[in-house]
Amino acid sequence: AGGRCWVKLSAPYESSVTGPPAYRDVADLARVLVEDAPERMLWASNWPHPGQEDPPSPDVLAALIADWAGSAAVLQQILVDNPTAFYGFES
Repeated sequence: AGGRCWVKLSAPYESSVTGPPAYRDVADLARVLVEDAPERMLWASNWPHPGQEDPPSPDVLAALIADWAGSAAVLQQILVDNPTAFYGFES
């Protein structure tokens, strides 16, 4: 059985020990989650990045999620298809 939870891929700076720019420790986990269940992944910007003196730029965050997705098709799934299903938007 599966499909009972969703994972929000966001704010790598909140839990990363290795830090920017690649947040390698968080990236490794994100890639495993995306590979295992791409249909259950969501993305969020976490804007305005509370508690961050020097928040990452939107370009950096966009590059990270694209890297974690691994392909244009999976990125489309995370950014568009999954939120459509999660929130019940009409496609």
